[in-house]
Amino acid sequence: MCYSAIVKASYETLGLEWNATVARALWSRIEGGGVKGWNPSDHDKLQTRIFPGSIAPVIAELKEGRLVVPMRYSVPANPGNTSKKSIAPYNMRIESLEKPFWQGCVGVNHGVIAVHSLFEWVKDSDDPKKKKSLIQLKLKNGSLAVPVVFRKGGFALMTTEAPEPLAAVGLKRSPILLDVPSCEEWLKAPAKDHSTGALLSILSQNIELSSEDFEVSSGK
Repeated sequence: MCYSAIVKASYETLGLEWNATVARALWSRIEGGGVKGWNPSDHDKLQTRIFPGSIAPVIAELKEGRLVVPMRYSVPANPGNTSKKSIAPYNMRIESLEKPFWQGCVGVNHGVIAVHSLFEWVKDSDDPKKKKSLIQLKLKNGSLAVPVVFRKGGFALMTTEAPEPLAAVGLKRSPILLDVPSCEEWLKAPAKDHSTGALLSILSQNIELSSEDFEVSSGK
């Protein structure tokens, strides 16, 4: 899972890095309307921390082309959902590509966000009865891209089983991390081959971190 993250906040910088157009009308609406989940000054910052429900810049392939758009960190249920329970997950398991909830997202609406740090609640392996503690995993070499799916202005991070170096510090799940060529494949998949097999092939290119790639500290 990913309880919280520090992401690249400057949509201007993201636009340059990803050859994307900033959706200025959408950002103006967010920043001028006092929308909860985004501080208007964040766009001048290199980084900002997001929680479920926060707004973050997402690079997405849309009808208008590749855009940097504001999206909320959680995906609302699709219009056909008949459950009385409100469902707005903010992470999506790679094993859930074909689950009904994600129809209309997977193979249709793909994006990426740039992540600098992850925060997660973990158990103490030496004392299982002890309360969970919050840790921060900071990437040492800047940011890495995480693939996302989205619907109705909300996105979810794609996650997989935590690789050994991350499992060693207590994580059971972790966001999928992709290099730029793999992200290009992910962004363009809806217009090309978006079969489950093709998407799994892209997501399986998850960058394998070693313990030298990140530093662990107490989260706040």
